[in-house]
Amino acid sequence: MKVFLSSTYLDLRDHRSAVVEALERLGQQVERMEIFGARQEEPLSACLSEVEECDFFVGIYAYRYGFIPEGATVSVTEAELRHAVKRNKPVFCFLVEEEHPWAPKLMEKGPGEAKLEALKLDLRRMMVCDRFTNPENLALKVATAVGRYLSRESNRETYSSSKREIFVGIAVAEAVAMLFVDIMRLLYVGFSESAYSKNIARYPEFVDTADQHLGDLRSQLTRFASSFDSGLRERSLHVERRLSWAMTRLKRGPDMAKTWSEYSGSMHEISQQVHEFCVAAAQEYYLEKSATVEAVVDRILSQYGKLSTQVPLDKLFQLRLAIQSTLLEGNQRTGGPPIRTIRDDMDQQLGISYFIVDRRLLQEITKNAQPE
Repeated sequence: MKVFLSSTYLDLRDHRSAVVEALERLGQQVERMEIFGARQEEPLSACLSEVEECDFFVGIYAYRYGFIPEGATVSVTEAELRHAVKRNKPVFCFLVEEEHPWAPKLMEKGPGEAKLEALKLDLRRMMVCDRFTNPENLALKVATAVGRYLSRESNRETYSSSKREIFVGIAVAEAVAMLFVDIMRLLYVGFSESAYSKNIARYPEFVDTADQHLGDLRSQLTRFASSFDSGLRERSLHVERRLSWAMTRLKRGPDMAKTWSEYSGSMHEISQQVHEFCVAAAQEYYLEKSATVEAVVDRILSQYGKLSTQVPLDKLFQLRLAIQSTLLEGNQRTGGPPIRTIRDDMDQQLGISYFIVDRRLLQEITKNAQPE
């Protein structure tokens, strides 16, 4: 497969070299400005032509905005990114860690600095971006992200001859499911004493992760919703609005305005809408995962007895953790890379698996709810 590597050059020369070496070790052909050679095309046209021909896009952004061609309003670097998004290319973007030391002479000032900050802000809204420091750190992160993508692409070929449609459905279904799981995580911190005592200090981190996943979902819908039929497109937008509503209520801190019983009822209703969307968007993939996860849930639930809204939240929280831990162990046994942070969960395609756990638990407590 062909990768297009995009960045400014003078400030990221060593980083680019390290990334090229890492990608070539993965067997990828890396297209980049250094090897374009003499062409009749203008530099911008040549770059956009190469973006067009590539299978996916890697963008690296530090402190330089880059060259703006005469008559243009954005730099070549930004134009490459916009073209990749417009053409629905899979995009991987990496932003320099703000606390990492950087040579002042390689930091652009003036109008370019403002344009770069606006671009970075837009990137964070559109997708989940990773951070990097030195060339080796960046090369490892790019290789990991691209390696996971290539592995997923290989696996997805078994689901349908229409590879593109399957990719779209799975990508959006995973994003929807993971955002639902983020919201449930915030609710558990708010209502379970055990979850609160262990995780309240991490609440801002959980909110930040949920925000990034919401941005990723919106980016996926912006890029891919045109691939859906009108019914599925409307359903996807409805689910996004419901999840955004729940996120808004919990963003500033645990919201105790409603009771757990009220929240669990609302989330059970939303979970059914997410479930129906996932079935419609990625039926074979989703149902296969469901069968695997449901078997784990059934086995563990059999040890806990009947659940209802009257079950102490600490018990439900511990049950959730037990099931998730079992799923993670299964992921490791099948050769998946280790999960080190909560952001890794989505990369490992655990959004749907975790969602199925939350949906089953909500089903159980709602089914056995006692009249108030």
